[in-house]
Amino acid sequence: MKEIEVKAGFVASLICFATLASVSHAETWRVDLQPFLESHCIDCHDGADAEGGLDLSGLGSDLSNAEVIRRWILIHDRVSAGEMPPADEPRPAEAEKAKSLATLSAALTEADAARSDVVLRRLNRNEYENTIRDLFDVYVRVKDILPEDTSSSGFDNVGEGLTVSAEAAGAYLGAADVALDAVFGPPNQPKYIEHTTNLLDQKTHDGKPFLARQFGKMFRKTDKGLVIFQSGYCPTNLVNFGRQRPPAGTYRGAVQSKEPVTLRIYGGDTVVGRGEKHVVGYYDVPPDEWTTIEFVDRLLEHGGTFQPKCYGTRDTRKGADTYPEPGIEIGDITIEGPLEEWPPVRL
Repeated sequence: MKEIEVKAGFVASLICFATLASVSHAETWRVDLQPFLESHCIDCHDGADAEGGLDLSGLGSDLSNAEVIRRWILIHDRVSAGEMPPADEPRPAEAEKAKSLATLSAALTEADAARSDVVLRRLNRNEYENTIRDLFDVYVRVKDILPEDTSSSGFDNVGEGLTVSAEAAGAYLGAADVALDAVFGPPNQPKYIEHTTNLLDQKTHDGKPFLARQFGKMFRKTDKGLVIFQSGYCPTNLVNFGRQRPPAGTYRGAVQSKEPVTLRIYGGDTVVGRGEKHVVGYYDVPPDEWTTIEFVDRLLEHGGTFQPKCYGTRDTRKGADTYPEPGIEIGDITIEGPLEEWPPVRL
């Protein structure tokens, strides 16, 4: 027995050249700020035993360094809020404080502008869908709701191409609603389906055998089921199961098989050209014995179904009863689900 579970998201450098008589801008703002630091900060924030681990004497002035600029931003905000110097220490004059903060603010603003060539971007459609799945452990196809991402140099995750229009913002809000609906679950418990079928039992809408016209041509009829040979075209959708309009969710299935070939199972909207489908898995079937293959898979959309196909075999369009190439004999198929707990429990 084989079981497979398928679960249906700056570095900048600056090189400066200057004469010995010149002073870099980084040194200029630090020089201008130094008197304020020495008068109100250095006594407590100096050396290895500095208060709060903030050693101003050892703190660099290279604002292209992420950790350095983070610390200077913190210093700016604490002084601006009046938290530093502490209330029990001499207070700086308002004019002196305003001038020092203006010096530091200008330096921080310029450093931030120098890094603006790296564009902060939104998530593209695939990243957004994957992030929803990772954050909430829900499987929703929201990328189809969102507009296609603009490609830049062949990539759809480049910041310059990921602009946000009013229409895109509205689409993302709609996608968020769909995601939240999936998180909280449907208002009513989905119907539970326990369905046993056989490829011989598949019926068209008018009740006629779905594959009967291909018996002896593409498929070989046996006492237990049907032998399939097709690795390419193969209309072996489980139409009887799909016709029950199974709700989106996780399903457990089992297929009995025979012959030394590999079985490939698809899930989703398996009608060619109508919707998306995915590979549930590949299953090696040993020769001369009935093997039960079990799988657990998610149908992401309501009304999906499953489709068994051979893998790596040659196809036949006629003479299946005497066709000498390997195939897979498929007997009874049982599908049950959705398996999710209801109402859903979300952490």
